[in-house]
Amino acid sequence: MAESDPSGRQWLLPHVVGAHRGIGEQHVYEDVMQLVDWILFDRPSAVTAEHARHVIDIIEIGLPGAETGATQELTTTFG
Repeated sequence: MAESDPSGRQWLLPHVVGAHRGIGEQHVYEDVMQLVDWILFDRPSAVTAEHARHVIDIIEIGLPGAETGATQELTTTFG
């Protein structure tokens, strides 16, 4: 989403500046940069590892559910 696109709130992403305003999937870049900050500067992300694992669980069961039409059961929780 480009910087001039008013439909999103990507301007809130602290690492998405300059040339990065023109890339697609700006939120993914922001996620990676937050991980870099955590590793290099011991600055934890606002999102917990448990939350991230839960999101990945949701993404991973989406395809089998879409292919089969069957309800899938999550194996993780957070909160």
